[in-house]
Amino acid sequence: MSITAILPYHFHNRNFIDGSSQNIDGLGDLSILAFYSLITPKMDGLYANQQTKFKHMLEIGGGVKIPTGAYDRANNEGSVNPSFQVGTGSWDYVLAANYSIGYENWGLGVLANYTIKTENNAQYHFGDQFTYGVNLSKVYNTIKIDKIIPYAGLAGEVYAENKNYGLPVADTQGNVLFARLGSEISFGK
Repeated sequence: MSITAILPYHFHNRNFIDGSSQNIDGLGDLSILAFYSLITPKMDGLYANQQTKFKHMLEIGGGVKIPTGAYDRANNEGSVNPSFQVGTGSWDYVLAANYSIGYENWGLGVLANYTIKTENNAQYHFGDQFTYGVNLSKVYNTIKIDKIIPYAGLAGEVYAENKNYGLPVADTQGNVLFARLGSEISFGK
């Protein structure tokens, strides 16, 4: 079992038609997630060259998002984007699954998360959110750096409609697709 805590720091900026602008920043909402491994890679040798070339892993988990970030209802008024907030002001619950499969130095990872969102004290309810992604990676081992893992992939989010005082908020549901390109580097593992 593994436990992960995430405390983001947000920087938001928006410009208005009249030439004015608004900036907000600060710590966001704290998320605490626990994962349990249903399938783990088998170690069938002491050394890397003695281990199976094909491996896979499945983790399932869940957690809670705690409203530690500031939520200001005034930021929603007249805004095209009611998510112009540092926090949501609500307690939310996350269900998650991660699956990875590897062959030699290549890996493919798939993840899916579903966030059940609740109404905050200001009677604003952000819509539930489904997040998914897939990454293709390759591990390179070097002498000075333990591992370099470049990856490329896609990630997406699907949002349900927000509600304000129990009524639907127009233009708040939708989806987005992102391309991902990056690298992880590990030392001394």
